[in-house]
Amino acid sequence: MLFAGTNGYQGRGGLPEYVQSVKVGIGKEDGMRLENLIPYQKALMDKIPHGHKIKDEHMGSVVAVLGLMEEGHEYLNSIGVKAWRANPQPREEQLEELTDMLFFYLELVILSGFSVDEVEIEYKRKHAVNMDRYKRAEQNDYGWDTRGQKEGL
Repeated sequence: MLFAGTNGYQGRGGLPEYVQSVKVGIGKEDGMRLENLIPYQKALMDKIPHGHKIKDEHMGSVVAVLGLMEEGHEYLNSIGVKAWRANPQPREEQLEELTDMLFFYLELVILSGFSVDEVEIEYKRKHAVNMDRYKRAEQNDYGWDTRGQKEGL
């Protein structure tokens, strides 16, 4: 079994010793499961002097969403979407930005109070809804999309 976060990836200089010593099983046999990553995120959040420790119950989530947005922009920059700087960054840097996004997403899961099981169940439910929408859209049926429509029309 590999240690969490490795899956054989050595990235930019390998993993710090403290990460290598955490034995949360994310091997090929069980795939990447959010519940295996949550302990890592909680340990990181315990080291951050702000963020989740902000007194206002919603401000921690605001900070995490802003972080997620910022890292999303950094990811877009790394893949070369700017017309004036279209060269993508090396693959390792792109992966780092995606991983940074995952850190903020996990922080939101923790701050929300939802369990990983609840998030997974909702993901599967929403996946089925989205698949149905795409299936209907292939048949030019957009009846599910009522945005912008006034009631009673």
